[in-house]
Amino acid sequence: MKLMGVGPQLRIKITIVLMILGCHLSVNAQTTLNTAPEESVNTENIKAPPRDVKDILRALEQSKPDLATVAKNKEIIARQAPNTQDKEELNRFYFQQAKAYQGLGIIGKAIKDAQRAAYEYPSKNPRLQVEDLINLGVLEGLGGAAYSSNCCFRKSHGLPESNNPKTIRNSDDYR
Repeated sequence: MKLMGVGPQLRIKITIVLMILGCHLSVNAQTTLNTAPEESVNTENIKAPPRDVKDILRALEQSKPDLATVAKNKEIIARQAPNTQDKEELNRFYFQQAKAYQGLGIIGKAIKDAQRAAYEYPSKNPRLQVEDLINLGVLEGLGGAAYSSNCCFRKSHGLPESNNPKTIRNSDDYR
């Protein structure tokens, strides 16, 4: 390896540093491979993969969604939009709709309702504005729109934040 434009003393120093680094890496690699204690591998907790249909059905049975939550989300989605011009009420409605759609895995509709909550019917409360933008950013990210997601997060950082704890939306409102 020829270092152009570098003096001979600097070349020697660079070579020495690279040799020390190479030796250090090779010694560390050998010691980490050779010094792993045998007690650290606990074979009793390792589960065998499913072997037959019964094992697969048992695994599927354990991973079923919570039917009460699904029913509650479907109930929220079935609600009609309130017949009002009150932006706060419409904001709350579309926020709940977006959360319900998200809970059911219908991300496209969740994004549309979150956009309505954040942009068409923004809350007067700065904390709820930030929450709407963060929720929209999360949904946009889940939907694969990384740029839109990032824009929502950036907008959420630009809004003022209130210190009043009574303005925080209860997480049970949408469930």
